Amino acid sequence: MKESTTLWMGWGLTVLTALFLLMDAGMKVAGARASIEATVALGFSAETTRVLGAILLTGTLLYLYPRTALLGAVLVTGYLGGAIAVQLQHRNPLFSHVLFGVYVGLFLWGGIFFRSATLRSLIPWQASYALLAFVLAASLGPTSAFAGARQDAKVLMASDPASLKFQQDWGFSDAVVTGDTIYLSGVIAGVREGETDLKAGYTRAFERIGAILKSAGASWDDVVEITSFHTDLTTQMPAIVAVKNNYVKPPFPAWTAIQVSRLIPSNGITEIKIVAKIQK
Repeated sequence: MKESTTLWMGWGLTVLTALFLLMDAGMKVAGARASIEATVALGFSAETTRVLGAILLTGTLLYLYPRTALLGAVLVTGYLGGAIAVQLQHRNPLFSHVLFGVYVGLFLWGGIFFRSATLRSLIPWQASYALLAFVLAASLGPTSAFAGARQDAKVLMASDPASLKFQQDWGFSDAVVTGDTIYLSGVIAGVREGETDLKAGYTRAFERIGAILKSAGASWDDVVEITSFHTDLTTQMPAIVAVKNNYVKPPFPAWTAIQVSRLIPSNGITEIKIVAKIQK
């Protein structure tokens, strides 16, 4: 293989990997809601999101600079190793979640390998083609794995036509049941015109969540984690606690409450996200 070809291949893998890592790190540092939700779902505090983003951002920038590329690759590999360990701890799907860090690592080190003539000289040329084959396989692996994970799951959609159309237009479901775990989309608690008691909005939201759980073959007793996003934690906590305790009984599930600037729709005051386990 020509030197110019391997160099272009190396920088191609490097750029693709770096773009993905920079996007992930940028969302974490910026405190994007999706990143916070994903971090909290893995058992970390919301505040940890920015710390993880800063670590990943530092490693990625070092990886892009030729003189510190090896150091950056080592730092990012450590980060990916931690991610793999956390996914294993949570017993998430093997190919789509646990091994995703391996896929990224193959791209990461593939970029270093094909960029560095010194590194390639230490490894037989047969291994170069083997590494390239692994990288190509990894590029296809995550796509099929993610698609299969949801296609094999039970997806619950809204029953009334208006809500169903909204879900189809925006691309989400009421819940996804995979294995013995139920993941509910966030349910919005809102206030109607003329309402002054926040409890009314929370009661509607908790009733809605209960109905979704029932359709999935579960109940409030099966809930293991609650995440709530509030537009005003100070004024909303007493009301949501009062309503929640009518539905959620001891032993209590894990609960994380997070302050946000706004929700969709605009009259929403709190969004409630649930994870439940089906009893066998």
